[in-house]
Amino acid sequence: MTLEEGLIALLAGVAAILLIVGLAQALDARPARPATRPGRRSSVRPTANAAPAPPEVPPRAPYTGPERRRSYRPGSRPRPAASASPPAESRTSQPDLPLAPEAQPAAAAAALPPTPDPALDALERALALQQERQHWQVIEAAVPHLEVGGLAEGAEPSFIRAALWTVIGVARHALGDIEGAQEAFDAAVRAAPDGVSDGCPQRIAAVAAGSARQLLATADAMPATSGERVAVLRMAVLWLEWRIVAAPATEEVSALLDRAREALWDGYALAGRGLMRRRQFAQARELVRQALDSVDLPAARRAPLAELAARCIVRQIGRLVATARGTETTEADALDALERAREILAASSVDAVTPGRWHGANRRIWNSYMRRGRRDIVAFELEAALRPLFRALHLRDLDLGLERKTRELLARTIERISDGAGERIDRLLEAGDRDGAMQRWQDVRGIIQEARDQGLSHEELANAFGRARQVLERIEATKG
Repeated sequence: MTLEEGLIALLAGVAAILLIVGLAQALDARPARPATRPGRRSSVRPTANAAPAPPEVPPRAPYTGPERRRSYRPGSRPRPAASASPPAESRTSQPDLPLAPEAQPAAAAAALPPTPDPALDALERALALQQERQHWQVIEAAVPHLEVGGLAEGAEPSFIRAALWTVIGVARHALGDIEGAQEAFDAAVRAAPDGVSDGCPQRIAAVAAGSARQLLATADAMPATSGERVAVLRMAVLWLEWRIVAAPATEEVSALLDRAREALWDGYALAGRGLMRRRQFAQARELVRQALDSVDLPAARRAPLAELAARCIVRQIGRLVATARGTETTEADALDALERAREILAASSVDAVTPGRWHGANRRIWNSYMRRGRRDIVAFELEAALRPLFRALHLRDLDLGLERKTRELLARTIERISDGAGERIDRLLEAGDRDGAMQRWQDVRGIIQEARDQGLSHEELANAFGRARQVLERIEATKG
């Protein structure tokens, strides 16, 4: 074979190989068979040994409910897939599976009945009865729901419970039960939360403004200086704030809230002055403190109320001091009154009372202690005089001049106690009662040691120490 014939044969072989490769690629590029053919092949009757697989279904939304498994009835066999529109058949093959929560219609959720709340139902009924002025029925409707867990110690604050107490207070006031109304209003204030975070239910929001208006009318019918009027006004403000959180405030509700707040701040001042005139200084001070602790108190109102609070403190201390100075007041009662005055002043800052008033009240307490001590000294009750004198010594921020006078009187009193003990010890020794003499000396020694513990120096007690040492030497001389 020549060279030319070999080249021709080689080219022919290469061309044949390229033709075969091209045919293979063309066969791979043909369209796939329809997806229904496997379904028709799967329609053959299954054998007894193996159950056929269920028909394939197209992808569907994932099911998030409880796990459920599909099973066939005994003796049944899977139905062959239909040749026409298999996707539509597969969508209806599992009708019992619920939809995912996010796919459920919103209307179905809205159609659910609300959770029953007996206390809320009772409040709604009581408000309706209140509008009809059926006051006894209001009390009968509200009280049972307060007796069931409403009065337990440490109960969580609740606007429903506070509202029930409020309608009871209004009803009792309308019936002339002033004391019962006061107790109900106080209970309403205690039951109400400090702030308004959740609004009232829609059923109550519709009548909240009318109820607050009725509370304001009730407050107007009360004496301006009464403490229960402040409680009614506080609840009126809370009702309106509760209403505004539940739904946007209308112009009428906003104006009503402004009126209620102004009446409340005025009520604090008026009630505080009234309590002071009735010499109920502790109640007046507590009432004004509630106003000063409120974050809603306007700045223009704070200064007059702070002045009123300072006057309450000074007047209450003055009353306690006058009680301690009474001639018919016992020693124990006098010291208790002065101790109470001291605690009140110590709990009050100098700036809150003003420096002049604070130090003036402190001096009055000191004078009362010293007066009580001198009274005991004149009556030769020297050891009884030490108790008020020690308390006078430990008053807070006592002027240096007053402190020096107190120390001097204490030192002289203890010296006199030592002298008196020496005379008694001498009589006991003459009678041969050495043990009694030693016991008396131990008593004097304990008094001197207590004075050291209370802050008196060794120099201030030097004379008392010297006399006690002399007495001890006389006792020791009689030994044997």
